[in-house]
Amino acid sequence: MQKLSPLASDLWSKQPEYVKSQHKELSEQTKKLLNEQMKNLYYGQDDNGSFVNNIQSEQLMPIYIEL
Repeated sequence: MQKLSPLASDLWSKQPEYVKSQHKELSEQTKKLLNEQMKNLYYGQDDNGSFVNNIQSEQLMPIYIEL
């Protein structure tokens, strides 16, 4: 792994800005999608559109993913 990190860093630094920008955009979209899926896993909507807790245990908390 230690040999791959410098290689990955070097290759990434050689990428054009439009590639880096597109990657950042996809990363943000993925983060939003995963957070929405996690929210829906833990909280559903009732017939009125209000969020309700789907988890019975008070010990479980939603996890939001940072990419």
